[in-house]
Formats: sequence, structure tokens, C-alpha cells
Amino acid sequence: MRRWSAKEKVKIVLEVLSGQRTVAEACRAHEVAESVLYRWQREFLDNAHAAFSPSCAEQEARVRELERLVGQMALELEVLKKPRDSTGKGKAGAGDDPPGSLPPPPAVPGPWGAPEHPLLPA
Repeated sequence: MRRWSAKEKVKIVLEVLSGQRTVAEACRAHEVAESVLYRWQREFLDNAHAAFSPSCAEQEARVRELERLVGQMALELEVLKKPRDSTGKGKAGAGDDPPGSLPPPPAVPGPWGAPEHPLLPA
């Protein structure tokens, strides 16, 4: 059984639809059963609207653009989720601590009277 490419099917169907050949003539010339040619013709006409739809390349370009935007937004979200700097402040400075955040620990006087940080080694 022969396999026909999409282009070959379209060519044969258009021969019939344009009136160049009758169904019987096209079937004899291309050695195709009439039932097969009628099925191709029905499929061709049922899918004719696809000729006026956005092309596959346009759709792929749109998908690439949307994927790029999603990646950019994910990166921005990760930047916003990063922990604050070592002072405990955000980029805007004081007063923008999130609700429920704890103040820094108090300084503890060292042996010479200078304050030491409780978490730093002496």
C-alpha cells in the first residue's frame, strides 16, 4: 500500500475540486480508490480554515516570547525573595522591616567596657 504525502494529497484533491479531472479520472491516474479520494477531499475541506489561522512559526515565536517573560518574572521573584543584607535592613533603609521581624540583639559589655556582639567571637 502506497503512502501519500500531504502535498500529494492536496494536489490530487485540488485536481478534482478545480475541475481539471473528475473523481474517476483522478483515481485512475493516481491509482487511488474513490473512497480514499473522497475521504481526502472531506478532510481537506474540513481543515481549510487552518489556512487562515496563525502559522505554526508565529505560534512558536509567541510561545518563546511568553517563556522568556515567565523566566524574567521568575528571576525577579527570586531576587525579591533573597534575604536582607547583614544590617537587617532592606534597600530602602530603616522602617521597612517585615511584620514579625525581631530587632537586633543588644550589645553586651566586654571585659574592657566596650560593647561586644554576642554572636561574634572575642
